[in-house]
Amino acid sequence: MAQARLRLSLFHCPGDAVWAERMTAHLNVLGEVQRFDVWTEHSIAPGADRRVELAYAALADVVALLISVDWLQSQLKGLDALLLARLRAARPTVPVIVSPCAWQHIDWLKDLAALPPGGRAFTSFGPAQLDDAIAHTAQALADIVACARVRSAAPAGEPAWEPTVSASEAPISAVPAVARVGPRSVVRVRSLWAWLACGVSFVLGVSGARIWPHIAGGLAPRMVQPVPRGSAAPLPATTALRFESVRLGIDGQIAERREYGARVFAQALSERAELEMIVLPAGTFLMGSPPNEPARAPDEGPQRLVHVAAFAIGRFEVTQEEWYAVALLPPVERDLPRTPAHFQDLPGTPTRRPIERVTWHEAREFCARLRVRTGRAYRLPSEAEWEYAARAGAQTPFAFGETLTDKVAIFNAARPYGAAPVGRTWNRTELVGALRMGVNGFGLADVHGNVWEWVEDPWHDDYADAPLDGRAWLVGGNPSLRVLRGGAWRGEPGNCRSATRGYARPADSYNHLGFRVACDLPPAAQD
Repeated sequence: MAQARLRLSLFHCPGDAVWAERMTAHLNVLGEVQRFDVWTEHSIAPGADRRVELAYAALADVVALLISVDWLQSQLKGLDALLLARLRAARPTVPVIVSPCAWQHIDWLKDLAALPPGGRAFTSFGPAQLDDAIAHTAQALADIVACARVRSAAPAGEPAWEPTVSASEAPISAVPAVARVGPRSVVRVRSLWAWLACGVSFVLGVSGARIWPHIAGGLAPRMVQPVPRGSAAPLPATTALRFESVRLGIDGQIAERREYGARVFAQALSERAELEMIVLPAGTFLMGSPPNEPARAPDEGPQRLVHVAAFAIGRFEVTQEEWYAVALLPPVERDLPRTPAHFQDLPGTPTRRPIERVTWHEAREFCARLRVRTGRAYRLPSEAEWEYAARAGAQTPFAFGETLTDKVAIFNAARPYGAAPVGRTWNRTELVGALRMGVNGFGLADVHGNVWEWVEDPWHDDYADAPLDGRAWLVGGNPSLRVLRGGAWRGEPGNCRSATRGYARPADSYNHLGFRVACDLPPAAQD
């Protein structure tokens, strides 16, 4: 099913045409990937009615305004009433600051969340930083378009925006504050459902502020991941799960056995497939690894305390059976191969082995189809959520203690970690949950080994200035690489530690790459 193309309009005054061209160059590339078109005044055909063209452009899914002294002086005659209609309808409207000017003193501009973060002007960046500033701004706008796409899928009954603009419209300064874009959100809208689904906000506060990647030099707003946050539909009934987890001594022998409990719910997918989801409590943990941990890499620090809200996560990695059931559902943004796994016991017949040979994009499509089908906010976990779930309260290299053995994880045990005994080597994936003792203190199986697991975050070289609230770190980093966690059947134990970070291109698919899903909890289930 072809994905509808959305529209982004970029308004600028003639003196800022060079800036518009540089922004457009980046946006056109992003638009080809994310299926949106970019409009500028250069898009107006010779002889066309400029007023009509501007009115059409103002109806775009997202509008960006290149703000400079020239822009404030010209005010792009004819735009006031059009922008007023956008703000009243709470449509995404984003100022992009080109040069220092008194934009904060313009009544209807001062409450908008500006780009680059903090309203720092493009002209204030040095030559070595400017290209990055423009590229990150373009990516932020593309992310807002992606969120507008989610909002466009609002349920039946959500009113469409059909503004009428007349010469008698009040000035923009008369727009009620509740209808404006505020500093704590990209857009405030009439429908709470629509923007819970959109999930875009800029958070200016201690918990969310961070430095924009190596170019900003000041506190920057954090863009929340562009996937729905907060389940609209109630969860299926939860049941009590009792299970045993072990702690290994440094020699790899079982030093302790403990019984734990968890709440679990089942998400039916077909007659033979269902997702088992474990509800995790909110908590704070120390993310990353200490400098003296064997096999540690520099990207695992600096360690910091991270608070994670309550959420649900798959008890197991997504299986071939579960993948097949969801692949039969209608596409949201892309088609899915039905049986992509390399390790198939009977070709074309899905089993309880973990799905592999799926891309990051395909893993997100899997979650998107679940959201549409169930009304619940299924998604990929953030990197922080993944580590919180994997550790299950442990601060040792593994959820099971100081070492790892083939009794609790599926990995290459021929080269042991620490003083553990030499173990077996797997040459393929194994059925999820096949190792009875391979369950951590939260009840999750296979958090070490079997397949690497995609998470939402782009790659960052370390945790400097990373968020502390457990959400995906979407600002900065390298969006052409996505983080992988947990290690795989072919990997050595050092690559299966709770803190180990890997990465791959989001279009990569190998026989050791899979994922597990997360799900936001409705408020009633967070207690």
